[in-house]
Amino acid sequence: MVQLTVPQVDRYRLDHDVPCTLVTDQGDATDVYVKAYPSLGDDFVVTAADAPVRTTPSVLNSLAGALRRYSLSTDQRRLLCDIATRLWWRLPWDQVPAVYAPARALVRPVAYHCGWDHPA
Repeated sequence: MVQLTVPQVDRYRLDHDVPCTLVTDQGDATDVYVKAYPSLGDDFVVTAADAPVRTTPSVLNSLAGALRRYSLSTDQRRLLCDIATRLWWRLPWDQVPAVYAPARALVRPVAYHCGWDHPA
């Protein structure tokens, strides 16, 4: 007996009829789901149209760029810094140089001191 599985990004897109992007530094959506669920097998494919992928540096850089156009309240800025920090913590070390200075400014300084021995 086999249980059919639909990746979360596809399920969300189908349920809500909105685009859903997968943020990962592990390849495309097929790679992510086959690694997580090896029982899916070699024939399992998630198309790029169904689950476009963006890397963490791409998301952080885009977020920082978009924020230049807005005036944020203290609470909004705090929330966005929390999101950026959590994304940064998931970032593979070899991709840190791809995160531009404005995006790094969103990351809480404690994140640099906690896990990285290089200057921020």
